[in-house]
Amino acid sequence: RGGILVAVPYRLGARGSLAHPELSKRCPYGVSGNYGLSDCIRALEWLNENISAFGGDPENITIFGQSAGGGMVQSLVTSPKTTGLFKRAIVQSAGGINTLGGDFTLKDAEELGEKICNAMGKTIDELFELEAGTLTENINSAFTSLGLGGLRIMPNVDGFFLSASPRKMIAEGKHHDIEYMTGSVAGDGGLFGGIPVHSKEEFENQLRAAYGEFADKYIALFDVKSDADVAEACNKRKAAASLNSPRSWAKAELANGRKPLYIYYFNRMMPGDDAGAFHSSELWYVFGTLDRCWRSLTDGFTLGDYALSRAMTDYWTNFAKTGNPNGGSLPEWKAYTSDHPLTMIFNEKKISAEDMSYDKIADGMADLLVEQLVPQK
Repeated sequence: RGGILVAVPYRLGARGSLAHPELSKRCPYGVSGNYGLSDCIRALEWLNENISAFGGDPENITIFGQSAGGGMVQSLVTSPKTTGLFKRAIVQSAGGINTLGGDFTLKDAEELGEKICNAMGKTIDELFELEAGTLTENINSAFTSLGLGGLRIMPNVDGFFLSASPRKMIAEGKHHDIEYMTGSVAGDGGLFGGIPVHSKEEFENQLRAAYGEFADKYIALFDVKSDADVAEACNKRKAAASLNSPRSWAKAELANGRKPLYIYYFNRMMPGDDAGAFHSSELWYVFGTLDRCWRSLTDGFTLGDYALSRAMTDYWTNFAKTGNPNGGSLPEWKAYTSDHPLTMIFNEKKISAEDMSYDKIADGMADLLVEQLVPQK
């Protein structure tokens, strides 16, 4: 389609994000842990210097990533070290203004690094002498012994590569003023929509732990009157967690007087099993690699799937070229505005921009995230 795709390998896991006071002492900038982020920044610098030799345009670079890769894009669009290095960004399944990374500081990261070393009985140098697979296994064991879970090793706010958390920067409209596309997959809510509970009290306590002083407003959205309503409320919360992430970001951009976003929702229930539209399933479609998926050997994929894949690849490429995903005979995709609060729906039967504000819980949660995180004007 006339674009150049550059895949950037960067350090992951402990080698990409583990901080420690000893490592910070050795660094001329007095920081540690943002090695994967610095890899990506150096790659972008290299691209600006060299991509013209490959027929590319250093003035027209788009970055995109999915899940943790989407979180990396959010770090890159809020880093003071990346100003002018790219023109556009696409964030897939990484949260809206309530980003994956939260408010993880260098101090937090250094303390975590010390705890991991102590739990493993190793110095930081001894730890990094381990083979990568062994290192990962040992750190996972250390997490278990420390009672830790979830995404714990990630970019940190060190005052050098990141001056504030991506969550704070995006919510306050201080991220790079460029063109953005963002979206989610129906199955994302299974990862970010809270664990199932079984009583009204447990459900309300879960929301209070997640939303603090805003919890009563969230609780009111679900109207749980008894324990019998809880299962349905948990399912609705999962569905809303998928829908409200891009919508909250779109609403925040408008509240901050920024350019409107193009947002999407992928809900193709994948054929071949009952996994549904699971986290990461849109990648086959974006990259046009359906034939590499085992599901292509079943009776599941249809002509609609291949048409959907062609359309998504076209939208992504058009956006990278011009900042507008539209072109040719593609169904029109309008940006999300107050007058037209549109989300592009992607599945094998439908490619259309729709106003989904009828989903009151998802829209209400997006509004509450904006109220909670975006400074009031």
